[in-house]
Amino acid sequence: MRLFGILLIVANLLAGAAFVYFATQNWKGRQTIHAAALRHILLLQGLPFEPPPGAPDGFAADDETPFVVIMAGGEATRTVSKKLLEAYFAANTVAGSASTGEPAEGPSIPLATNAPVTNQLAEVKRVQKLIKDELAKDTLTPAAKLALLRGWLLYQAENYPTRELFLRLTSTTTATGQNKSAEQIQADVATLEQILDSRFNAVLNPPQPLSPPTAEGLPNLQQVANELQALRDDLDRLTDQLTPIQNELEKLRAELATLQANQASDEQQDAKRAQILGKIDELRAKQPAIQAKQVEIVKKQVEFAETIRRYDALQNKVFDEREGLSQDQIERRMRLAHLLIHLDRDGAWQKRVMVIVGLRRYVKAVSAQVLRLSLMTQHVDRVIPIENGVFHRTIIELQQKAIQNAARAQGVAAQKNKLIEQKIAADDAVNRRQTQLKELTDQLSKVKAEVDEMLVRQTAIEQQLFEVQREVALTLEEVYRLEDLLRAVERERYGLPPTK
Repeated sequence: MRLFGILLIVANLLAGAAFVYFATQNWKGRQTIHAAALRHILLLQGLPFEPPPGAPDGFAADDETPFVVIMAGGEATRTVSKKLLEAYFAANTVAGSASTGEPAEGPSIPLATNAPVTNQLAEVKRVQKLIKDELAKDTLTPAAKLALLRGWLLYQAENYPTRELFLRLTSTTTATGQNKSAEQIQADVATLEQILDSRFNAVLNPPQPLSPPTAEGLPNLQQVANELQALRDDLDRLTDQLTPIQNELEKLRAELATLQANQASDEQQDAKRAQILGKIDELRAKQPAIQAKQVEIVKKQVEFAETIRRYDALQNKVFDEREGLSQDQIERRMRLAHLLIHLDRDGAWQKRVMVIVGLRRYVKAVSAQVLRLSLMTQHVDRVIPIENGVFHRTIIELQQKAIQNAARAQGVAAQKNKLIEQKIAADDAVNRRQTQLKELTDQLSKVKAEVDEMLVRQTAIEQQLFEVQREVALTLEEVYRLEDLLRAVERERYGLPPTK
């Protein structure tokens, strides 16, 4: 009996050891299966959106964190180890240096990493901190900040006005093609940073419901598009009618300019000139009706354009009001996926976003953005006929002005040629007169020189004559004195009384 008891005890111990061994193996197998199932569900559904109330974002001291994920059968996980998340991220993501796929446009910073996070909001906070730290660098110029913000925001646009706003703010030139000043770039950077912060806040802040907007008075866009197409066809038809008239007018004006260039005038040329002028007047009489119809069509196109703009403004009103908040948890999750997906087109970052938000939500967010891009394309297609109408109207006005200016220029050119010919003839006459004047001036100078020489000789002769006259006067005075003396001597000799 004693030996049998000992054997029984040994058997019980062996059975207990076997039970413990198989129970341990069963637990390990269940843990492995549970971990594989958890990784599969995480890959499809993504990480938990946010940590449970009161739980930290990171890992605790024991490398575990609260991690609630609904499994099969309605069971939910409570915690997860850091090792499991590290293996999950290492197997499904790549580091930023090992980028795959199409790179981002312009300068960028690597957002992808293998570091695990415990929830989606933790990833958003990590990325927001990276972006803020990069924008806060003192060595970064405003132009470099503008390029970074362009890469982060351009593909975030949900509609055409928003994309147009992003393109305008991220451009280094103004609408007129001039380079922006440093102050303008700094203001655009501040605006873009505010927009990016509002998109992060819409994900990080709790949902805030809004009252639904009313859409009263919205036009039927399909009807508007059909009417615009009909107007464009009418405009093309009228343009086709006007083009031959303009071509014929140009030919007639060319013939008229040729006739005007010919200075000779005869009855045949005058009759031909009158015939051409009559045809020009006749063609001009046809133009006002066609142009009036074109102006009417363009006005209608502008009215339809205003209707479409009003429709777009009403549609975008909700987006403008909800830029910085989400209405419910579903929209908040979609905003998070949209934000992360379109921050960077780098392949490594896209793989990390798939791991964070899950393949299902990733595909939904990408599909939604594809639909938005299609609507943007439709918007551009609707605007193209309107812009073409405005373009055709402007072209017609410019063509009319060009034709009028060309005719005026031809008349001015003909008048200018006549004046040039008159000027050439007048210049020839002036040159001839100047030549004659020079000859007369030379003759006058020669005569003046001869006269001066003769005056010099005349002065010398007059001086000699004056000396001769002086000597003659002295001689006459001496003769008169001798005559008086002779007369006195004769009176004295003949006894005559002296003269008084």
